[in-house]
Amino acid sequence: MRADGEGRPCALLVGGEWRAVSLVRRPWRVDQHWWRGAPVSRLYYRVSPEDESPLTLFRDLASSGWFRQEF
Repeated sequence: MRADGEGRPCALLVGGEWRAVSLVRRPWRVDQHWWRGAPVSRLYYRVSPEDESPLTLFRDLASSGWFRQEF
């Protein structure tokens, strides 16, 4: 995943090749279990890579890692 200067996804590695992505909806944040030892803090994005189906990505705000959300 590549992010722009504001931290939003702008390119995704698909099949060994970088493809630009466009945002499908505004990002949303999830903060859960803050009262436990391992809280969840994520920023979600619904994106559409070039010539691919839309997908949901999130950035784990604790580790700064990017992940794909599977439903």
